[in-house]
Amino acid sequence: MSRSRIPDRRERLPAAAHGLALERVRPATAVSGTAERTGIGKGAAYFEFPTKAAILDARLDQSEEHRS
Repeated sequence: MSRSRIPDRRERLPAAAHGLALERVRPATAVSGTAERTGIGKGAAYFEFPTKAAILDARLDQSEEHRS
């Protein structure tokens, strides 16, 4: 498991991707836009999540945890 230099970065990236997807009314949200919204670089986003799908999977996990 990777260690973040910014502790909440792994939580903020999926939430930002979700917000962008809702605003654009489509699931195609670029990693660069998600990273920008989170206030980090695209490379840092890929450091935390290897793919865009991994970011969206993490968002689904967050949603499931929130419901529990």
